[in-house]
This record gives sequence, C-alpha cells and structure tokens, in this order.
Amino acid sequence: INQTRYGPLTTAPIACSIETKSESARTGGLTQLGLWVAAWHKKMHAIQDFLSTDLARRPNAHDRIPSSLLIQVVDHDWTLFFACDNASAITLHGPTKIGSTTSLEEARALVASLEVIKAWMETTFRE
Repeated sequence: INQTRYGPLTTAPIACSIETKSESARTGGLTQLGLWVAAWHKKMHAIQDFLSTDLARRPNAHDRIPSSLLIQVVDHDWTLFFACDNASAITLHGPTKIGSTTSLEEARALVASLEVIKAWMETTFRE
C-alpha cells in the first residue's frame, strides 16, 4: 500500500521511504519523510478500520501499524530512521548512519546495510 494517489502505485507495498537532499536542504528531507510516513500510517489505519468493520471487529490498542524504515540521504551520507506506531503518535527513532559514498570503505558499509534492509523487506515486512 502506497500513500500516493498515483494509480499504478496505490496498491504497491512500501516498506522503506528514501529522500535525498543536498547539504543546503538537510532539514527538508526529514520533514518530507515525516509527512510520507504520517500519510502512510493514516492510510493503513483507514484500511485497518475498514477491515475490522467488515469483520465485525473493532480495532484495539494491539492493532498498531508495523514499523517502517526511512532513509535520508544528504549529499554522500545515508542515515536510517525507524517509524514506530505508538497508538497515539508515530515515534521516529534515529538517525543511524548506514554508510556513505565518500570512500570505498563507507560504500561497502552502505551496500551491506542496503542488503540487510532488502532482506528485511522481502521477508519480515512482506509477511
């Protein structure tokens, strides 16, 4: 499920949002990620409410939206945030640096991080 209204993407799963910015726009990227994750949570809660009404079961505090990943890229540096549904609010945890493109060593760390994220999306998130 995607928060966009663009038809071909609305039913496409979204496990990780990525925003890129230049150094001069560092704060704007995190704001954009926050808006995306808030829209995604709102849409997922609406679907959850619809399904629970359809199944004659009201949602409860245990019906939280699964955590999602947010990646912010500013110039060469890549950082990871976790968006967690706490029933009354969405809490962002992070940033955690996952790599950079400034050196070969940092690029290797980035590729390894992205491989772990991909594996999580294809297994845990998909389930």
